Amino acid sequence: MRNGLSRRSLDRLAGGCQALRRTSLHEVHRAFGGRVQPGVVLGFVQQDDHTLLFAWAVIVAHARQALEHFRQSTKEQRDQDQRKHEQQVQYLQAELRTVNEALATKQQQAVHTLQENARLLGDLSRAQGDLHQLQEELRSLRPLKDELGFSQRRTEELGRRLVEQEAAVKQLNASNEQLEAKANELLTAKQQLELALTAAKSSVTAQEQVVVSMLERFSATVPSPDASAKDPVEGAEKMTQRNDKNPTVTGT
Repeated sequence: MRNGLSRRSLDRLAGGCQALRRTSLHEVHRAFGGRVQPGVVLGFVQQDDHTLLFAWAVIVAHARQALEHFRQSTKEQRDQDQRKHEQQVQYLQAELRTVNEALATKQQQAVHTLQENARLLGDLSRAQGDLHQLQEELRSLRPLKDELGFSQRRTEELGRRLVEQEAAVKQLNASNEQLEAKANELLTAKQQLELALTAAKSSVTAQEQVVVSMLERFSATVPSPDASAKDPVEGAEKMTQRNDKNPTVTGT
């Protein structure tokens, strides 16, 4: 063990030194990822083996530190990626729950919509049935409509005739009033004539009585061979009949 290194490690370092001598500075610099300056590497190459071994040990230690740093960085990056992945998974799970809840709500809405559509289809079917029935009733009512139109035209014609008849009735009423007035006048004249006739009959009767009385007195004083003188009553009756045929109207 020398400076904490085993014989095997020293052998590897020696082999590394031989290889290092054959390696170009550019390759050494690229092999260590730019963490070792070319001047340092050149100084190490120019020294003896002991110094090269020590330098190689330092380089290996730096390489181990770099590797450990790389491992630590990789672990931290992996842990960070893991946490980020877990956060993404949690976020996606939350989103998935939200989507599932929304999907369940949409499914309920879809079921409700289907039920509503079924109800609307039933209503539509019933409405179509009612419409078909109304159409049938309408077709059956068309003759009644035609008959109603004919009745309306007939009613209008009868209305015009009624107006004409009302005008004729008014005219007849006016004529009747005129006729009634004339009839009243004639009735009044008839009554006056009847009164005059009654008075004339009374006058004739009185005159007949006077004539009969005079004939009786005349026949009693002067007998006549005439047949009428023999029967004065019969002669008076004949005179009365002549007077009835030719009545004399006197004023009342």
